[in-house]
Amino acid sequence: MNQTIQATMAQVAKQVDQQLQTTKKRFSWYEIKNYLLAVIPTGMLTGIVFWLLTKYFG
Repeated sequence: MNQTIQATMAQVAKQVDQQLQTTKKRFSWYEIKNYLLAVIPTGMLTGIVFWLLTKYFG
């Protein structure tokens, strides 16, 4: 019984580790930084444009 529980726990730990490794490969810090550098200025510009439109044409 105890060995079965330990084997199951080891299997679960291995699966979690594999999923973490896959996630790390998908989203490296370089990709996250590039995403944020692209999204934040675009969002700010969009906000400014809509603010100007509502201020002068709203």
